[in-house]
Amino acid sequence: MDYNIKELIEKTKGSDLPGGGSISAYVASLGAALTMMVRNLSLDKKTYLNLDDNIKEMIDNDYHKLDELTYEFYNLYVEDTKSFDKVLEAWKLPKSNDDEKLYRDKAILEGYKYASSVPLKISKLCIEALKLQKNIAEYGNINAITDQGIGTLLLASSGESALLNVIINIKYIKDEDLVEELKCEVEECKNNINTLREELMGICYKRLNY
Repeated sequence: MDYNIKELIEKTKGSDLPGGGSISAYVASLGAALTMMVRNLSLDKKTYLNLDDNIKEMIDNDYHKLDELTYEFYNLYVEDTKSFDKVLEAWKLPKSNDDEKLYRDKAILEGYKYASSVPLKISKLCIEALKLQKNIAEYGNINAITDQGIGTLLLASSGESALLNVIINIKYIKDEDLVEELKCEVEECKNNINTLREELMGICYKRLNY
């Protein structure tokens, strides 16, 4: 997280880290931040000042929740870079007898469970952030509505992108119940993302009269 943008791009080009999951979390933080910017560009506008106090309170609450999410995405950016370490360590365990093989298999399973849980959490938080966009999209500064739209697309893309890391891990998990559970969660997340993206971009395009 100490890299500047140019350094991050160069690091991402390499064969080490960060990988797709971390980049998804980073992009999600930008999507949330752009939404917050729309609210900040609205505060001194007459149309915003004339809004019902309840609406302004809802927007303020959404804003502060989005602020919290930007830091959660920050933490997940770091966590995702480490999430696959347990898998790599498990594969290196000895397997010279049945006890060692059993221990190794359990360690591999736990490793893949953890490696799946982090990107799944990224996706779920993207969904949460998308839900928090609605009031800002509807009532935010019309001249910044494109920033809301871009924020929507970034969050939706990040949420679906993170799911790819869950999907690729599933085929290595030898636990049918867990695999089925993860597949259901992936499909639920995909459906929620698609629904929210369509709704929020609909608001954006409507306010753009497009």
